[in-house]
Amino acid sequence: MKRKVFIIMPIIILIILLAIVAILYFTTDLFKSNKDLFWKYFAQNKDITEILNNDNQSLQYNFKQNNSYISTGNLSFIRVQGEESSKQFSVDTTSRHDISTGRTYADAVLKNGELDLFKVSYINSDDIYAIKCDEVFPNYVGVQNSGLTQLAINYQLPNAENMPDSIKFNEYINLPEITEEQEEHLKETYLAIIMNNISEDQYTKGNELITINNIGDSTNIYTYNANVYTVNMSGENVKNILLSILDTLRNDTQTLMMISNKLEILGLSAEYTDTANLSAKIGELITKIQSIEIEEDLNISVYEYNNTLIRTNVNIGSRYVAIYDKLAHNETLTIELPRETLINIDKDETREVEDNINLEENTNDIIDLNATTINQDISNSTMRIVIKKNISDALATNEMQIIMDTREAEENINFIANISNIQNDIINNSYMLIINTVNNDKAEVYTISYEDNIQKSNQVEEIEELNSNNTALINNYDVEAFKNFINNWLNIFETKLLEQMSILGFEELSVR
Repeated sequence: MKRKVFIIMPIIILIILLAIVAILYFTTDLFKSNKDLFWKYFAQNKDITEILNNDNQSLQYNFKQNNSYISTGNLSFIRVQGEESSKQFSVDTTSRHDISTGRTYADAVLKNGELDLFKVSYINSDDIYAIKCDEVFPNYVGVQNSGLTQLAINYQLPNAENMPDSIKFNEYINLPEITEEQEEHLKETYLAIIMNNISEDQYTKGNELITINNIGDSTNIYTYNANVYTVNMSGENVKNILLSILDTLRNDTQTLMMISNKLEILGLSAEYTDTANLSAKIGELITKIQSIEIEEDLNISVYEYNNTLIRTNVNIGSRYVAIYDKLAHNETLTIELPRETLINIDKDETREVEDNINLEENTNDIIDLNATTINQDISNSTMRIVIKKNISDALATNEMQIIMDTREAEENINFIANISNIQNDIINNSYMLIINTVNNDKAEVYTISYEDNIQKSNQVEEIEELNSNNTALINNYDVEAFKNFINNWLNIFETKLLEQMSILGFEELSVR
């Protein structure tokens, strides 16, 4: 008996020890390699694209699709120039939707105090989308959402043959979504390629004290002593990974079918939706990448605190930076990139200008000096884009800021959208766009704000049915005849609108 106990006890102890090790491995970071830990926390970035969405928008969309509703709103425009000059105007809006007919009506009225100056209305009736301005033309003018491919061909639009025959608005909303099966396939197929092309010694571990602002409350700044897991890849390493991914993709029938289906929803032709054509285009892309040299290194760092990802930092070389901060209910994505990447410069034209400059001997020194200054300004200029998302019980808030030049941050664009929950069948949204710029050494600030109240209604005022008899539809007219008509319509519209804007003090505006 004692002998049996002597044999069994060590086995039980061994099993308990193995269980403890297993628990520690799967529930803590103990025993995991830097590679395992990097990918464990990097995987928590999977919902990063959601920062661009507002969580309440889909709820409101479904609410509008399934109910009759009415709404009222007010748009305010204020322009401040320098310290003394200020001008403003407002626009009142209303809309209504009748679930029984599927029709939607909306209008916008330019106001001068309580006086109505100028009105534009809109109706969606079945597949007709049209606008009307009584001061221009007594009927609605619009387009029928069918036969759009032939319409684009008739008007000789670029790539007209790829224009969808009709635009499927409802399907476009869900276009980015993929199934769990598709997500699993992408992860198993392509994550393995990336991991197999990175060696163990490219992963490192460190520790860093970082601060993250609490979105929506700039007074609260949180400090974290975070573990940092980093992977470093050379340009050649990145190139090989790209080529391996593309080479797999062009033979990956399941993923090509997924891409094909989504492009088909967009109404693209077989040139893009046929999987054989897609595979061929990927092959062409592989050839192009093979011929280029990627000089910049790629460094990705993930910051972990209490077993949770709180920051991801991506650096391409020294001038391309993306930082994603992720806290509970708060997210911030900051992107910095050289401004010259956004400037399309024709090198041949530039060279021609330089040749002409060299011929001007008398002014050569002055021009060269100016040219050098301009080039230095462009090369040192960095644009910053900051995207924020904050979720509270009542609101989901999205913010975006674009700083045109981080050296002179006076010029920037700021946008805030507050999208509310649906409470008692009522929605309250607000939006604000602020543009700060400098013109002739004077600061200019443009502020556009809009507030909208939407509520369910059991009965709405009747909305006019549109058809080819009471609406001027572009689909039904000869190309030249409609071009002449719409040009006249736009000219009258501009003239009438500018007359009213001049009353409000905006004489210098031009619509077109």
